[in-house]
Amino acid sequence: MNMKIWMKKASQEQRDALAAEANTSVGYLWQLAGGHRRAGVDMAKALVKASIKVTPDSALTLDGLRPDIWGLQVA
Repeated sequence: MNMKIWMKKASQEQRDALAAEANTSVGYLWQLAGGHRRAGVDMAKALVKASIKVTPDSALTLDGLRPDIWGLQVA
């Protein structure tokens, strides 16, 4: 799942929990969701790990956060 969809579905409490688990801010999450910033490799991994704890049924994915790095690459 990508950040834009996750943020729309998540409650404020879930957003706060994700930010705290990933050691970042909700403002940064909104910047990612809006496409204004891109998570670095370590932050993307931290966000996926944190989202599994916060919303296991709708966790973020690496290819959802950074398809340019982990997305399906077609030759």
